Amino acid sequence: HRGMPLQADQLLITRGTPMSLSLVVQALVGPEGGAVAVEDPGLPLIRDTLRQASATVHPVPVDEEGLRTEALAALLESTPLRMLVVSPQAQAPTGVMLSVRRREQLRELARTHRFAILELDIEYDHLPGPAMPPKPLAAEDREGLVIYVGSLSRLLAPCLRLVFLAAPGAFAMIVSFSQLRS
Repeated sequence: HRGMPLQADQLLITRGTPMSLSLVVQALVGPEGGAVAVEDPGLPLIRDTLRQASATVHPVPVDEEGLRTEALAALLESTPLRMLVVSPQAQAPTGVMLSVRRREQLRELARTHRFAILELDIEYDHLPGPAMPPKPLAAEDREGLVIYVGSLSRLLAPCLRLVFLAAPGAFAMIVSFSQLRS
């Protein structure tokens, strides 16, 4: 449905977005910490979860085309990132969708600077507009840099807090292992 070619061992089920975010941060940033970029404005829950996991949070502004990739490029000149947390389909709280041009720029920045993209896409099935929203970044990822977080809670029952994490290849095993340790 989302156009992502996945194997069963690349999917992890978690108890909500904070748990998914926490597992990925544990695996990518670890206890030693590291730089993580987030959308600004963004959800306080994301920043709080990152800070609790020893990440140094770097806000990147959002405008009517989504995350400002030129601001991200400027940040990357002085700061090596471990990860970027982004919601390209419906940025919270603005609801803006990342433009096609910026999606391409974002993928190129991730390739060049070798940082992971954590794509939060929990609203995919509830987006207004065209019958089919653009494919997730993860669907176009050939380098294994995008980790996708989607939700089934609103489709099944909001109280279930059922989220899935789709991770590239070996990274799924690393996240699974960090889940066993926590």
